[in-house]
Amino acid sequence: MPGRLIKICLIVIVFMLVACESDTEKKLKGKWMLANTITGGSPTSYWFQGNGKVVGPWHEGKAPKKSGGRVEFITPTHIKIEMQKGSYEGVPLFFEITKLNDKQLFLQGSIQEIRMRRVE
Repeated sequence: MPGRLIKICLIVIVFMLVACESDTEKKLKGKWMLANTITGGSPTSYWFQGNGKVVGPWHEGKAPKKSGGRVEFITPTHIKIEMQKGSYEGVPLFFEITKLNDKQLFLQGSIQEIRMRRVE
């Protein structure tokens, strides 16, 4: 009986840790759009939906499309984004979150900083 109780407690603790979102993850949720001029064809918007899901734009010719993807926190301030379709398909994008508040999101990539503003 005590062994069973310990297993149940461990399962509950693991579930609670997995289910908890960090403050950064909560702030990141929402739709973000480019707020500055960038080069190199970087994404112009992201919709962070929570639970590791992200939606981003891509184009097929001149037709705009949307693709789902995954966002993973490497550290509390570093993320990896992987899209499932489009020009970024299968290419992990790594960013440092240098600024995040209710209105602004700054993502520092290896080449440039992407400044975004919250639209929803």
